[in-house]
Amino acid sequence: MIAMMNGINAANFGGRSMVTCFTCHRGSNAPVTSPKLALQYGEPEDDPNVMIFPPETRPAATDVLDKYLQALGGPAALAKLATFTAKGTYSGFDTDHKEIPVDIYAKAPNQRTWIVHMPDGESYRVFDGSNGWWVGPDAPAAETLTSGNLDRYRLEALIAFPARIKDAFTGWKVGRTAID
Repeated sequence: MIAMMNGINAANFGGRSMVTCFTCHRGSNAPVTSPKLALQYGEPEDDPNVMIFPPETRPAATDVLDKYLQALGGPAALAKLATFTAKGTYSGFDTDHKEIPVDIYAKAPNQRTWIVHMPDGESYRVFDGSNGWWVGPDAPAAETLTSGNLDRYRLEALIAFPARIKDAFTGWKVGRTAID
């Protein structure tokens, strides 16, 4: 349904989100099979919460990514980056948000290993180009990654080499939001 919705928006509205889940589902789990004719042909309901967003006038997401690549030295220079090693610090929920040392080893186009020097021993977080796993004192056992965790490792390994960032982020749109 999401692919259909995106296809309708791409074919008819220049990719703008004019058809949404609500268009068919109207807040229910199943799409409406017999539309309410009064809604379609009757007097429009005056709903003060309905917003019509004007067309987007900011640069396209691809333009933003192009500018980012230029700021890093340009696509040609970035394409030459084949491997790197780095040392730094890491903090997260698994470190109680304390900074601890980390070593990173990466090889283009999408291989990466983190060695996080946890207080109780080394934690290895690896993506070899198609599979991912992690093992260490912060893992109950060696864990082979699946689903969302594997996708996250794959994406992190791919964007470690900025020349391929547009391969990782396709179909992005610039948008806006209102808070409060």
